[in-house]
Amino acid sequence: MIGIIVWGPQALISVASLALRRPWTAVLSRRRYPEEFWATPLFHETNMVMSAAWSVYFILATVCTAVGPLWTDIAFGIGAAVLTPVSFLVAQRYADWRLAAIAAGS
Repeated sequence: MIGIIVWGPQALISVASLALRRPWTAVLSRRRYPEEFWATPLFHETNMVMSAAWSVYFILATVCTAVGPLWTDIAFGIGAAVLTPVSFLVAQRYADWRLAAIAAGS
């Protein structure tokens, strides 16, 4: 039950940010990248993808912790702690991949 209180609001905020096309991950990305990238379509696209991935994680965490035992709360908490730094690497790889795809298409 604790999981619903912890993960539910995060899932709602994450999904809402996607619906509004204002991905919440952009706030964190702006701390890591120069301002000249912030208005680019690739910056927005990358953050939409990352916010969508986190939305799936938060929804899964909400559902699994609502019906599962206490250890699922702990497992998803550890998972989030591990995935947070990894997500920055994934975002960079995604952006590099998209840049290469865009360059190849030109």
